[in-house]
Amino acid sequence: MSAPPEWEDLLGEDETILCQGRPDSALVLRVNNTMMFVFGLFFAGFALFWILDSLHFAVGLGLAFGGLFWNAYRRQRGRYTLNDKRDLIATDLPLQGRRLASYPITPNTQLEFEDGPVSSVYFGTETVQEQEDISCRKVGFDRIVYGGDVYRLMRKIQSDAQGPTETQ
Repeated sequence: MSAPPEWEDLLGEDETILCQGRPDSALVLRVNNTMMFVFGLFFAGFALFWILDSLHFAVGLGLAFGGLFWNAYRRQRGRYTLNDKRDLIATDLPLQGRRLASYPITPNTQLEFEDGPVSSVYFGTETVQEQEDISCRKVGFDRIVYGGDVYRLMRKIQSDAQGPTETQ
């Protein structure tokens, strides 16, 4: 696949795009955002009951619905690209602007495949700090339709990078 004009300056001369796509942007209920939803509704309900401080009510609603909708919105504003050397994740979010993150594919890259109607392929982790809490989150192509094919392509890139193995 030849590089679209907007990618010409981003790819090395020896890099070839193998596939590009967008993640599925459907709402997904997971344990962490479901717990935040319940906590947020409780928080908002408590604030509504006491209605003395509308800021608490707004914070509660933000906690309740932010976790549900933010991940879907973030995926909607993202694009994934796999080339023969690295994975690229492009996002365009309010207040953050356009960003491009690059993750090289090496023989040591830990790949994780989650199968399903829409699959995910993870190839790294990143540390996230929110106020005083530090946590790790998986980095990868989240919720893609052809995840199995993308996973196989990444394994082939790893295999090709490792070179031939000696046999006795």
